[in-house]
Amino acid sequence: MKPKLLFGLALVLSGGLLGCSKTEQTEDDFVDNRLSSTSGGQSFDSLLADAFPGKKFRDIRAVHFQKLPLSQRNKIALAAASELSLRTTNGLVITAETVDKLLPIPEAHDTATEAVLRRQYWRDAERVELLRDLVSANLINDPGVIEPLINMLDCPGVHAGIPSLANQALGELTKRTWGENYAQWDNRGSRHQLVAWWRDWWSKNNNKHPVCDSDMDEMVKARIAAIESQLRKDVTNYSELRYLKPESINLSHLEPYHEEFVDMGVDSSMLQQVVFRTASDGKIRFGTEDDYIYLCITAKFATPPPVPHLAETAKRWQALRKEVLREVLPGTDIVITVEAASKDSEFMREVRDSLEKLKYRQP
Repeated sequence: MKPKLLFGLALVLSGGLLGCSKTEQTEDDFVDNRLSSTSGGQSFDSLLADAFPGKKFRDIRAVHFQKLPLSQRNKIALAAASELSLRTTNGLVITAETVDKLLPIPEAHDTATEAVLRRQYWRDAERVELLRDLVSANLINDPGVIEPLINMLDCPGVHAGIPSLANQALGELTKRTWGENYAQWDNRGSRHQLVAWWRDWWSKNNNKHPVCDSDMDEMVKARIAAIESQLRKDVTNYSELRYLKPESINLSHLEPYHEEFVDMGVDSSMLQQVVFRTASDGKIRFGTEDDYIYLCITAKFATPPPVPHLAETAKRWQALRKEVLREVLPGTDIVITVEAASKDSEFMREVRDSLEKLKYRQP
């Protein structure tokens, strides 16, 4: 469930996200429309007006963006992201006091400074919420929105809704997040740890393919399909490998997002059937525990979020698992691994020989 309760409460207490009155400001106090260099110099409001003539921002929902081409959706999103700031143009800074003391009270008696800070906060909040909604609907995929969203994680205040919205957007865009642990926003140490992780992750991945989109999914599927096809072609005396299905690779990006989003393979000990093997004389014989095989192909992030690891499924037999392939998908931080185990040395040899035919990169 999206953690909107505190965010929604703050909206009601302060008169609504878009319901603030137009308090008069001096020229120095005015919050400007920051121009986005990535959107051709047009402001977010200008791009929105071009895309939806006659519509007010409060009436526009993510579903309305479906009619726009992806390039236009990304352009609007980049403009919204480029205008995010915890500081006004004349140097006023949104602080914890702004969020926790100013926002919950009526705005009628705001000073000029308070009015500017209030407007800046809601200005950020409405843009972050829109970005979150566009990401949730898979309507944008430009990595240019990532760093501004990471910066919004620093929005102070116990009751700030912006960091939670930014965290959701980042998690759904990159499939990396602490998932269900939204309660950690109430723990200052945990929040700092999460923000530090996102900054470290971005420093390592900003020049790669950080967005987990359909293009990345297809790259992963194609590579794992190639691995499975090669193994089925070369390792022929082990009928369990027929359970490898190169034509139907499934990726699991379910929340909470965990380290491995592809985990498939075969384990003889878990199959509800008799195992057969072909002897050296060509005769078919029943397999024993010494003939059991284990093969696991995974795809995971090289820089995973710090989520608890799930307990490993136990095998009903003992054989040392060995990593027989490890590669980084070019241009990403996705690591693909193959682990194998068997007391049958011939199986292990054939698997290694088969995978040697595939060129891969060591991380």
